[in-house]
Amino acid sequence: ANEKIKRLEDESKLKDLLSREGLADIERLSKETMGGLTRLNITSDDYHRRHKNVAKNLFGFEDRTKGGKLSSWDITKQFIKDMWDVNHVEPTISTILDDSGRKKPMSKFEQVLITL
Repeated sequence: ANEKIKRLEDESKLKDLLSREGLADIERLSKETMGGLTRLNITSDDYHRRHKNVAKNLFGFEDRTKGGKLSSWDITKQFIKDMWDVNHVEPTISTILDDSGRKKPMSKFEQVLITL
């Protein structure tokens, strides 16, 4: 029961923020400041640019070539593309929530990512 109340409170806060701040500010806030991993930040290029070790720690990919410059996140995205022909799309609030604030189903990219 407490978990359901917490979820409803979070949804209420998000809806309030959406109405006051607009989508762009909510996306920025979520990607930059929310604690923990969310659907919005775990698939965000911006998030992984700021947190360079997250993808390596979660998915295990790294550029081991001499002088390699590819990020672990870029390698992870390319692996998903090569193995399952699924492209990364930068997430937005509208890719995760519908107009009424309900969660949309996970994208194919999200589904593959969480299985790695």
